[in-house]
Amino acid sequence: MTAGTEPPSYGLGLEGTVAVGHNFEFCSSQITTGPSLSEIRFLGPETWALFTADPALVQEALAHPLVQGLNAYVTLNELKPDTPERHGVARDTLFRAHENQLSRDTDVARRRFILFDSDSVKPAGAAATEAQRAAAHAHSAALEAALTAVGWPAPVVSDSGNGAHRLYAVDLPNDRETDFLISNLLHLAARKFDTEAVKLDKSVSNAGRITRLYGSRNHKAGRDSAVLSIPDPIIAVSAEQIKAVVAKWRSSMGYKKQLTQRAGDWTCERMEALLDFHSIGYLGPVEKTQGLLWVLSPCPFNPDHSGTSPAVMITKNGWPKFKCLHNSCQGKGWREFLAHLNITSGRVFPWKSWNCESKSVHS
Repeated sequence: MTAGTEPPSYGLGLEGTVAVGHNFEFCSSQITTGPSLSEIRFLGPETWALFTADPALVQEALAHPLVQGLNAYVTLNELKPDTPERHGVARDTLFRAHENQLSRDTDVARRRFILFDSDSVKPAGAAATEAQRAAAHAHSAALEAALTAVGWPAPVVSDSGNGAHRLYAVDLPNDRETDFLISNLLHLAARKFDTEAVKLDKSVSNAGRITRLYGSRNHKAGRDSAVLSIPDPIIAVSAEQIKAVVAKWRSSMGYKKQLTQRAGDWTCERMEALLDFHSIGYLGPVEKTQGLLWVLSPCPFNPDHSGTSPAVMITKNGWPKFKCLHNSCQGKGWREFLAHLNITSGRVFPWKSWNCESKSVHS
């Protein structure tokens, strides 16, 4: 596979990246020029991926025998040009992927879209009925109407094959403030518009989010995904417009205090110094949607709890968390984790005297 010279693209707007038999072309945005790098990801029993800015290569990959029967996704936001090299893979080449070879939140150059994903309530893995699919589109349309009423530009409207997507263009930095703003927007929208039948997916706020490669087959639903309408031109929502909606919805829900972000001061060095101090075995860190995760071996509460269940995390906002999925550890969070370490070891980590610059990362 070699790179081509196709027209400019924008975010997931790789023109012509829909499956053969669909005539849709995602129009170029006036916000950015030039082709932007995306990751095409094929998920199923195996994971395959392709880093490219060439729509012809996407078409070629979709027809490759190795990805038939797999669901196709694309990164929602523009990736940094050197992403493939930093993950040790070749650009413009379809490859069988391991987790550390896939794009992450930190690989995103800028935020290009906010995704509102309306999905019907149904058993995990089940396909939506036509009635459920229609309910999801009604839910998504109501959300769009509310945003249009306060001056937001028109979104791209898509069908995932199981539910409804509204994609609003933005041009925002990939930083902690943007993460916080978009996450709060989605949580408020869910609280405002969710019903017993249809819910908004609040987990899609992270920068490295992938979404359905529109035009490709949703194998779980047994339907093709599709783009239903595209504004011309695509106009970006500003940060001020997002903040205004967040403030308006918070006020309507009875929140009286202004929304502020509280950032924690936890770092990789600090977390690993704590684990080393208490002689806790661990693997990691591994980047996850919510932050950086270390798997503990074994669980400090019960040595029978092993595998990937017991773990600590530093959230993207810099706060520590503990989680073990075994039933006997339910309700045990970070506070209980720290107290248990202090009691069992008979020592308290020297928080005040510890200097992160004098510590080295555990290897």
